[in-house]
Formats: sequence, structure tokens, C-alpha cells
Amino acid sequence: QEALHGVAWMGPATVFPQAVGLGATWNPELVRRVGEAVSRETRAMRARDERVGLNVWAPTVNLLRHPLWGRNEEGYSEDPRLTSAIAT
Repeated sequence: QEALHGVAWMGPATVFPQAVGLGATWNPELVRRVGEAVSRETRAMRARDERVGLNVWAPTVNLLRHPLWGRNEEGYSEDPRLTSAIAT
């Protein structure tokens, strides 16, 4: 299951900002809370439909090093300290 910014593609659920937007808050606690919310919503969907898996894809923890790399919205930041704090 893809859960980069929530699981609304599977049904009614909260849509969160892309990882780069969450990283821009510089708030690892907020990112943790978003992850918990996505987890709860995924489990609720699983309770309604057994075909919904609990193995979900999350944002990448690779550093955003170059804008031409593409898919930069999937990572949190180009800052190693912030990215490591969020990833931990």
C-alpha cells in the first residue's frame, strides 16, 4: 500500500502534505503524529476489508540533494540533521 501522504486513495481518509512539506515544518514530533494517524487509518481500512495490507510505503529518508533528481516531494529535506531526526 502506498501511504506517502496518507491512504485516501483507498477510501475516505485524511490527506497529509507531501514529505517535503512536512520536513519544511522542522517538527519531527508532528511527522511522528502524522505517521500514527496514517497507521490508525490504514488499520481501520483493514478492519473493513481484509484485502487492505498493513505493509505501507512511507516517505523516503534519502537526502534531497539535487532538484533535477526528481520525486523530491518524497523526501523530507536536504538537511542531514533534520532528515536523520525524522527518520529516527
